[in-house]
Amino acid sequence: MVKPVICYGSQVWEFQYNNTIEVVHNFFCKQILHVRKTTNTCMVLGECGRLLLCITYTTNCILRYWCKLLWMHQHRYPRKCFLMLKSFDDAGRTCWATQVKHLLFEYGFGLGWISQDAVSHVNIIKYDCT
Repeated sequence: MVKPVICYGSQVWEFQYNNTIEVVHNFFCKQILHVRKTTNTCMVLGECGRLLLCITYTTNCILRYWCKLLWMHQHRYPRKCFLMLKSFDDAGRTCWATQVKHLLFEYGFGLGWISQDAVSHVNIIKYDCT
């Protein structure tokens, strides 16, 4: 109930760790389980079968948005905006595309960023990007 509301629009936010979002998520899980506020968060999330929300909003950005942008036709407006942001990144300006690039390189998927126009990025990111 809370996760979709908290993660709404996470594809385009800054996808760095946000403590406020995690605090709300943890508070909700502790309320559901009727445990104290001092209960270990890892135990509570494990009992609820949940992960940190930073994992959700990071994967939303990469797998659900960036991959779709790569597969869009060149005439689509979101694809054109992405190409503009990529050109800003190539020129040394910091933008959403720069953050996606840093995230991919940080987790070992830099080749996916380098070979965006090639089909080989499908082999690098083994998730359903449709």
